[in-house]
This record gives sequence, C-alpha cells and structure tokens, in this order.
Amino acid sequence: MNNLSEILVGAGSTGALAAVWAFLRSATGRALVSRIRKSIVSETQSLRAAIENLAQVVETQGQSIEWLREELTNTRRELEEARSALNDKENRLAVENEKLRKRVAELEAQVKALEAALAKRTRSRKSTTTGGKK
Repeated sequence: MNNLSEILVGAGSTGALAAVWAFLRSATGRALVSRIRKSIVSETQSLRAAIENLAQVVETQGQSIEWLREELTNTRRELEEARSALNDKENRLAVENEKLRKRVAELEAQVKALEAALAKRTRSRKSTTTGGKK
C-alpha cells in the first residue's frame, strides 16, 4: 500500500508538472510569461532609477554636510581669532589704563605742589605787604 500511495503521488506530481509545462508552452502561457518578464524588467528599471536618485540625494547631502562642517570649522577659527584679538586689546587697554592712572597721580601731585607753592607765595606777599605799610 505504501508503494501505491507513492506511485499515485509521483504520478500526480508528474501530471501536474506536465500540465504546467503544457500551459507554459501554449500561447496563453507564453503571453503570461512575457507579461511577467516585462513587469520584472519594468520594476527592475524603476528600482534602478530610484536607487540612482537616492544615491544622488545622499551624495548631495554628503556634500552639504561637508560644506557645513567646513563652515563650522571656519567660524570656530574666526571666533578664536576674534577672542584672541579681544583679549590682546583688553590687555593693551589695561596696560595703557595703568599708565594713565600713574600719569594722573603724577599730575595730581604736581597740582598739589603748585597749589602749595602758590599758597605759600600768596601768604608771604601778604606778610611783606602788611609789614611794609606800617
């Protein structure tokens, strides 16, 4: 019995395969195979076009990213240069400010000395004028 079932299954499979082969060899089968091939070719071309388009988009984005990185690097460099220049200017201004403070202190001391000398001179003239009239 086992052999009979194996023979029937084998014969059925062979019959089904022969029917499919006969269908594929017929005009209708050939038309179906032709449509399937055209569909596959069309889909393949569409996929290739989509992949090429996507590749161009990715390449463009990569170039944009590189450009942005370069701009960021340039901006950072310019910022560092500006910070350095500002720091140098602050240091120069601090030195000049200290010099000016010293000069102002010197001038204030000279003004005080001149005021003292003037006050002394004014007092000595008053004393000589008062003593001469008597």
